[in-house]
Amino acid sequence: LKAAQTDFQLAMKQRPKSSDDWVSVALARLPDDPEQSLKDLQTADTLFGVNSTVLQSMAHVLSEHLHRPEEAIVALDRLLEKSPDFQKALAGRAVLMARAGKVDEVRRDLQRLTTLPMPPTTESLYQMACACALCSEADSQLKKQALLYLAEAVERGYGGQLLLTDPDLELLRTNPEFDVIVKHFELTTAYRK
Repeated sequence: LKAAQTDFQLAMKQRPKSSDDWVSVALARLPDDPEQSLKDLQTADTLFGVNSTVLQSMAHVLSEHLHRPEEAIVALDRLLEKSPDFQKALAGRAVLMARAGKVDEVRRDLQRLTTLPMPPTTESLYQMACACALCSEADSQLKKQALLYLAEAVERGYGGQLLLTDPDLELLRTNPEFDVIVKHFELTTAYRK
């Protein structure tokens, strides 16, 4: 452990050379210093231009750690200008738009996700469920869609451990269908042990 800590400290003193190096440094700093993590990612963005890993990480730091969702959306917009089919960015932007109450923008991103050549990943399905859930008071159809996306994501192994704690799913928790998803996850988890 001591040798590992020494190596880590040495690595953190070196100037990163690639965009991946900058992201690694930024994510290592994130728990203790999200502002510096963001600065590292901004440096990588300046040095290397539009890069999916850099901008996706920047959006994560801005939205989840610094609580600056509008800036996170800008980072994802830049990424999607270059890579319009990047599922993770589309699904992430849909969640951020939903948190801001921008239902039409959420619908646009969801429509794009469902028409991509590749079907949504389990992580994208989960985020699509969150986006629909957040907008479900504005449109009851979105509540049904949220439950369908969520059931599929959990069935395929993603998000079950977040069902009872993710605030983005709060509006679904009073639905009997949500309880079925939770029970199914609990049963399948118990049988896998």
